[in-house]
Order: sequence, then C-alpha cells, then structure tokens
Amino acid sequence: MQRNCIECMHCGKTFARLTEQTPLINRSDGMRFHVTLFAGPSPRLRFSGGFYRNQVICNFAYVHDQFGAKDHTVSVFIVHAEEDPNEALHQVEDAADKLTELVEAGKKMTAVYTFNRWELTPGFPI
Repeated sequence: MQRNCIECMHCGKTFARLTEQTPLINRSDGMRFHVTLFAGPSPRLRFSGGFYRNQVICNFAYVHDQFGAKDHTVSVFIVHAEEDPNEALHQVEDAADKLTELVEAGKKMTAVYTFNRWELTPGFPI
C-alpha cells in the first residue's frame, strides 16, 4: 500500500491539497484506487456560531477504477479530536485507513462519515 506520497502510482497524478497546511495524507494500491486528504483538518463550525468542542472535519477525495475516473468526495467528522497536533494527525491517518478499507473493498461511500475513536460510521455526528 502506497502511503503519503506526492505522486499516485495508480493514476500518475500529483496529490493536490487546498493549502500547504493540509497534511499530505493519501493511500493507493498502485493499480485500482487512491484516497487523499485535500482539505482539513478544520474545526467544525456550529450553525449558531462558534465551533464544536473537540471536533474537526476532513475532506477526502477518492477514485476507484470500478466507479470510473471521476473523483468522489467524502467529508469525515472526527469527534473526540485530540488537541495535540501530532495526536490529531494520527487520528486523520486512522480515518484515512478506514476510508481506504471501504474503497479497497469496492464500496461506494456516502458523502459524510463520523470517525469516533476507531470507528467510522456513515452520517453526521449526533
């Protein structure tokens, strides 16, 4: 499994990030698919203003040849996000691993997931 590379061995493209502050986190089997973080982690905004405590959102893109060459996007809300930047980065890596398991299995994902400790579930956090 290719991890956190600049260029994808699956499609030959350079992994894009919205800003330099977005960590380089990606996965690819080198043949059929890739998953990449393109934005985040960012604090989760409340509709009423401010931010949710200890929650961040990460935006990933994935491609699997089974679904065609088009990028699909998925947002992952990490609850119980660590305050320490290194620990938070580990959580994003863990979420990327869970997404990769779904993509590798050929499952088309929903648009939103919640990552709670070690569990990735479809839908928004409660």
